[in-house]
Amino acid sequence: MKKVIHFGLKAATLGSVLLAGFAVVPAHASLKEAIDNVYAKAKAENKRVILHFTEGNLGQKSALLDAAVFENAAIVNSLSNDHLIVKVPVRFKADAPAEDRATATAIAKKYKVTLEFVPSYFVTSADGALYGTVPYVETLKPEQHAELVKGLNKVYEKIESQVNNSKWAESTTAEDRIQKLRACLELVMQYSNGRLVGHQKLIDEFKAADPKNEKGAYEQIELLNLLSSLEANDNEPGKALIAIDNFLSIPNLSAGMKRTVLVLKSTIYASSKDIAKAVEAIDQAIQVDPNFIGNEKLVKVKEAYKALEEELKERQSVGGK
Repeated sequence: MKKVIHFGLKAATLGSVLLAGFAVVPAHASLKEAIDNVYAKAKAENKRVILHFTEGNLGQKSALLDAAVFENAAIVNSLSNDHLIVKVPVRFKADAPAEDRATATAIAKKYKVTLEFVPSYFVTSADGALYGTVPYVETLKPEQHAELVKGLNKVYEKIESQVNNSKWAESTTAEDRIQKLRACLELVMQYSNGRLVGHQKLIDEFKAADPKNEKGAYEQIELLNLLSSLEANDNEPGKALIAIDNFLSIPNLSAGMKRTVLVLKSTIYASSKDIAKAVEAIDQAIQVDPNFIGNEKLVKVKEAYKALEEELKERQSVGGK
């Protein structure tokens, strides 16, 4: 029996939309329980998961996509050969359970889903690795949505075969191995709109191919991890700074990369109003290569920080009076 799990937005509980021949999650199941079950089942059946981010009946485009694709038995049948499909609400009615709201928020944050990406569906592996994103396009016919998903499958089968192919990894030079891994990474980033989520195997292969960062591959993949970490910890500068310091400890870090991340570090300090630390980070960026032609701009940034520091002191002085 093919199975699709739908989470409705019409009631406080997760009401399920029943399609003929498809199993549904009990109405009392929480969103977290249901999604955990989907991924466990996908792993057991060697299937992929389609996360359908939707506003349900609270959004016109979402309602159109639901009707055209995810409530279309023929389309669902076509997709369900290789996928389990689950709706993830991004908007709730007032009486929706707080736990479900928190779960949906956490999933959206993990895959960097904002309202401008809704409605859309994200194809992932059973381990949660993002395979690609498909936005809703009104001009597409319902069957074309299924073809887009199948097209993603072909792309990621190619990526997985390359990443998991020990023969080429063992028989080629390090340069060739890194080149092929970069080609895989380019495909991942292209089809997932720049979201490197869950691709631990690809990340590990990058590090294994260049463990001492002698060819820049290690720092390349770690930069993507760093940017994801900074986005995830946007409101927690302490965690962001720890992630940056870990990145700066990478051996043989290129001058350009080190300079760029130090400037990024300075902006985090500045946003936290720790101007002295921001200036210190800019000074470190300048010292990476004192002859770097772009240091003039960094000096101007430093001057701007100092001006901001004086302004903050003046405000404190006025407030103290």
